[in-house]
Amino acid sequence: MTQTIPAQTLVPFVYVAFDATNAEPGLSIQPYQGLVVGQRLSTGTVDALEPTLVRSEAEAQTFFGEGSQLQTMARAWFASNRNTRTYFVALDDPSGAAATLEITATGTATATGVAYLYVGGRRIAVAVTSGMTATAFATAIAAAVNAESGLEVTAASAVAVATLTYRHVGVIGNGLDVRWNMGEGEGFAAGLDASAGKLGDTVAGAGEPDIDTVWSPAGDVHYNVLASGLNFADARTKLDIELDRRFGPTIALDMVAVIALDDTHANLVSAAAGMNSEHLVAVGTENSPTPTHALAAAVAANVAFEGQADPGRPFKTLELVGALGGAVGDVFSLAEKEILLEDGISVLRRSSTGGVSIERLVSTNKTNALGVPVTAFRPINVALLLSFFRWSMRNRVLQRFPRHKVADDGAAFGSQQYLVTPRIMHAELVALAGSWAERGLIENVDDFKSGLSVVRDGSDPNRMNILMTPDLVNQFLVAAITVEFKL
Repeated sequence: MTQTIPAQTLVPFVYVAFDATNAEPGLSIQPYQGLVVGQRLSTGTVDALEPTLVRSEAEAQTFFGEGSQLQTMARAWFASNRNTRTYFVALDDPSGAAATLEITATGTATATGVAYLYVGGRRIAVAVTSGMTATAFATAIAAAVNAESGLEVTAASAVAVATLTYRHVGVIGNGLDVRWNMGEGEGFAAGLDASAGKLGDTVAGAGEPDIDTVWSPAGDVHYNVLASGLNFADARTKLDIELDRRFGPTIALDMVAVIALDDTHANLVSAAAGMNSEHLVAVGTENSPTPTHALAAAVAANVAFEGQADPGRPFKTLELVGALGGAVGDVFSLAEKEILLEDGISVLRRSSTGGVSIERLVSTNKTNALGVPVTAFRPINVALLLSFFRWSMRNRVLQRFPRHKVADDGAAFGSQQYLVTPRIMHAELVALAGSWAERGLIENVDDFKSGLSVVRDGSDPNRMNILMTPDLVNQFLVAAITVEFKL
């Protein structure tokens, strides 16, 4: 088109204008941004509620404090995804108490050796010498813990007792796993022993920061995937409300969020009853050594990386690098996993070597606004696919028809007019659907074409009303094979 060249040009010359309207006929990759929310320490250099681009765990340590919840989440995120542009928003600790755990040592060592303490899945070597008393062992435990970089706890020792204290104030410290000698061949030196447990067993952490304070500073920015270290009930409720707001047509900043819950099967089922979001993934584990906020960050990082490449592809089998599964006896049974998935709790798989991968991700959505059971949004891929469709439709319309006039079908106008009719829009959307099908995101394009309706609004002549019925691609999750054998 040549409208960029003034119609009344008098100076002789050969004027050439360029138009990029049709320069990108295919589908672009939707740009993803990640958002990580958790608590900071006062030693961090970045203030609370200040969205900050983070590119490594080392940066997170500087920005939010060594041993902070956000440093742990950064370690988990970047172990699985170093490509997605990721922003962190930190919250200050609330008023309350920090979780603690007392480790009681007993006996006297009759041999030398090394005991291995696992704190939140982090392996810490504690050297033992022959003749070491329980009190000396407690001192050695505290020293080894305090020497470990980036650990979420500090330690102190007294007579035969090492006390671990969570660095943060709040309920987030409760449940941090502490156990001994998980690896093959690991054990206490003869004559020594020590207790284990979870942070909060001695003094429970208390206090909850308000996740709603995040949304204003984060702004109306399109973060596609959120990892939240705040997994308590109030945060889940408020997160659901914000996710629903962002998904609305006038906001269109759709976001999928991931939290993790480590609890018994019965408690996870109970927690599921209070969640019902098409955009929230709640990962359930039982007795995992890895903190829930690290698991949430690892899952979200995989969703961001793989979802950007192909939002329709299932996330099963993806490894959560650095995460550890619980003991073999703690793994949920097949029947228990079926119940969790039906209730909207996603599940992980423990490998034979103790690692963890995604088994299936589902949203927490179970019923519609009327309380009727629904399954349409059960695969979290549905929310990701719809997000991609909206983004690509909007981009296509804005690219093809940025400042166009509108007319009825059959109207006579010149070929170089910025005009769009329902028929032209219909053809453009059918072509877009063909690109979606070629990318493997929808199927049955002929049905899409026949079901597509584009009409001018009867009350507003400047508006087109469009109805489309894309058949979303499904995920291959179950192979049901019957073997009729013969002898």
